[in-house]
Amino acid sequence: MMYLPIYLFDIDGTLADNDHREHFLTVPDGQQKDWDSFWAGQAYDTVHEPIATIARLLVQVGGYRVILLTGRPEIYRHVTEVWLDKNGVVYEKMIMRPKGNREDDTTLKLKLIDEYFTPGERRQIKLIFEDRQRCVDSMRAAGYKVCQPQAGDF
Repeated sequence: MMYLPIYLFDIDGTLADNDHREHFLTVPDGQQKDWDSFWAGQAYDTVHEPIATIARLLVQVGGYRVILLTGRPEIYRHVTEVWLDKNGVVYEKMIMRPKGNREDDTTLKLKLIDEYFTPGERRQIKLIFEDRQRCVDSMRAAGYKVCQPQAGDF
């Protein structure tokens, strides 16, 4: 069976500029991150146009699968789809954090890759666009090539 090359894109911090809401997660040690407030502002993110352009070009050229792999909870699917459409982000499908899942992104994203892709498809993952350093490190350790457009540590 022939598989098309796959390119995975993270959303927050990679496709979406979420700098205006990161302060809800950068709290002193011992204090709790305010995830509700962080997610409440997602509709106001701006798009990182260079990254969105890469996704668009891969789709326009044809022969490539663009798939979004995000730690955003599934309950935000609709607001995320509206934001993606408004910003002209094209993709085949979006894989999100399952309802009730609170795993760290480093574990979650690799599990989602294993769950959603067959072994043959996983071998066709050519590049992952991801900003969070610990996710970049875990993905590279798992053998994937990763493009880190900016350093994310939230």
